[in-house]
Amino acid sequence: MKTGFGLALTVALLTGGAASAGVIVTVEETGGDVVMTGGGTLDLSLATGGLVDSFFPVIADDMLFVGQSDPGQLFGLVNFAGPGFVGSGPYTSADSWTGDIIGILTGGHGGGGALAVPFGYVSGDPLGPSTATYTGETFASLGLTEGSYTWTWDTAVRSDDFFTLDIIPEPTALSLLALGGMAMIRRRR
Repeated sequence: MKTGFGLALTVALLTGGAASAGVIVTVEETGGDVVMTGGGTLDLSLATGGLVDSFFPVIADDMLFVGQSDPGQLFGLVNFAGPGFVGSGPYTSADSWTGDIIGILTGGHGGGGALAVPFGYVSGDPLGPSTATYTGETFASLGLTEGSYTWTWDTAVRSDDFFTLDIIPEPTALSLLALGGMAMIRRRR
């Protein structure tokens, strides 16, 4: 299993004879920037298509791409389920990036869901760690709302393939919230 940037990656597991695969992308505000990190594995054995195109890191209301691959492949997904939108912000390209392309189109504007992977990707191979940095941006400027969002597909055959997006607050903000909570508890005593 690969890990990077403190991100625990989910790898393929065997469950009930079918392969399980997943990708986790974490988005954090760090030092005045927004940084995405991601990785994992994908099982594309039931995906359709394989359109070859160039993909670069971007966040928009109905898509998210981390890393780079020129060219990459876009695969349509059967029985795609999850939130229609990643956020409400404008189409914004990353300022820098590393690693494999890992992307999702959520189908928010009426299309079906799709995954982007490097050209020639083989199901079950590790992806990432991949990063994308949005210099001088915030969750608000990118239209992102903190929380965890998960998309699944091929649920008629198996139910354990996924793409998860975790948008988490800056660690210092969490620390301040915890300290504030402890202070309130101490006052009540």
